[in-house]
Amino acid sequence: MIKGFLPPQYSLGDAKFANEDLTGDGQDELVFMARPKETTKEPDGEVLWIIYLGAITNNEGNPKQVLGTEFALPYYPLGLKCWGEWATINGFNDLYSGGKKEIADLGLSCPGASTIGHNLFLIDWDRGEIVALMIRSYDGVIGPASFAVGGGRGLGSSFSFEDKNKDSIQELVLTVRTEGFYDWEYQDTVYVWKNNMFVYNKELSDSKPRNISQETYRNEEYGFEIDYVSSPNNNYNSLINTTSYTGFCDLGQPVVSIEIYSATTKPNQDEFNGDVFLAVNIKNNPGNLSIDDWVARNCQNDWPSNAKKENTKIAGIDAVKLIGNQIEVGEAEDQPLLIFKKGGLLYFLHPYGDREAFEDMLSSFRFFK
Repeated sequence: MIKGFLPPQYSLGDAKFANEDLTGDGQDELVFMARPKETTKEPDGEVLWIIYLGAITNNEGNPKQVLGTEFALPYYPLGLKCWGEWATINGFNDLYSGGKKEIADLGLSCPGASTIGHNLFLIDWDRGEIVALMIRSYDGVIGPASFAVGGGRGLGSSFSFEDKNKDSIQELVLTVRTEGFYDWEYQDTVYVWKNNMFVYNKELSDSKPRNISQETYRNEEYGFEIDYVSSPNNNYNSLINTTSYTGFCDLGQPVVSIEIYSATTKPNQDEFNGDVFLAVNIKNNPGNLSIDDWVARNCQNDWPSNAKKENTKIAGIDAVKLIGNQIEVGEAEDQPLLIFKKGGLLYFLHPYGDREAFEDMLSSFRFFK
């Protein structure tokens, strides 16, 4: 049915189709998207990708075209290399709540495993044109509104259009998933429609992931505190580690081990079932050994003996930062160990897992007596 409405330079064989009520008359139109049979190049030799988007209605057997326009993509899309597998018509949205749908959500990128590409375009019904929908981020940078949704770490987990201002104009809401210490918390960034683009709005956006708060771990015996981010699935624990396992060197016994971790239930001393983000180990220092002497004596067969050393401070106290390269869970990652002396004791601060959470907690480490 669309053969008479698709310009001959476009490929009908691999065109994409969808049914959608674009005009707000209660009847679905047949929407189709096609790429050219041959690519064209600009004078500088760069490939120019032109797409055709059309829609026809077939009320009472009388086909009529309600949309038919060519548009250029705002960047070189990998998606046109994998058109057959990935290119999609994802849907349309009514920006002004007036019936006609002005926003086209088209999948024109190769998003990768377990993700869906979303490239947003603005339909100008009066002019019969379609252009890339632009977005201005919190730092003022303007670019195409294109998202990879779902799948891996750091991706927008979803986006939606909501009238948060109650002015009959939709806002773009990008919900981002934060991984690690926040235990898959979600954070909304909201963009309002202004000057023909979506612009970041601080007042409507979440300032931090939802359902989290800052807590303080306080150890009265040793007189120090650590701030950490808490959510319903994050707890902490303090226990005497009778097995002396710390993941590095030979601490011997006794060792006080304080662990801040993410878990729904607190582990017991013999069975741990959470994800540690920071371990604070405290040990007596007979002979008042220097940090270098202690490492040389107790870490002969472990990574700190050959680690890169940096001088730093923890809670205003001189400390040594040892940086090595360990293999954990099949993935190589830097695992710094920070050591300092106070009151005849050696303190060992060691991260596990999420490094951002570790750095935040480390910066808050302080003594109150």
